[in-house]
Amino acid sequence: MPLRLSVEILGEEQLDRTFLRITDAANDMAPLFNQMVKELRLIETVQFLTEGAHGSGGWPELAESTIEAKKRMGQMPWIERATGALFESLTSGGQGSIEEVSKEWLRYGTSIPYAMFQQTGTQNMPQRRLVQLTEEERRELAKMVQRYIMTGEV
Repeated sequence: MPLRLSVEILGEEQLDRTFLRITDAANDMAPLFNQMVKELRLIETVQFLTEGAHGSGGWPELAESTIEAKKRMGQMPWIERATGALFESLTSGGQGSIEEVSKEWLRYGTSIPYAMFQQTGTQNMPQRRLVQLTEEERRELAKMVQRYIMTGEV
């Protein structure tokens, strides 16, 4: 039976690959998925530190009113890092982090409610894709899966 790797972010497909040649390693994907969580955390760290330039071409600048409000509240000045909660959630397993690994699947993300509005944008807020894989990252994740199912090596 073929193995399918699918990465979806809020209904938007990031990666969809099918692997035909598999070994017994495919019966327990948890070791690979645990490594993939580490990779996703690194990807997210770079995405935040570059204010979206890494994966999504850069996030729109903050409005002057937002910058001033952040100053008044003593918040961090960087885009998407007012309190650091969202950054910590996606990069180091902080509060709201979703990192669920089983033998068959991996679920990674955050339960922080406002993350969805940042990812998709709203009528009053520009889209700032928090999670956006580059083409190279998509290829690398697929290669990790391929290597694991062919050799059992993480």
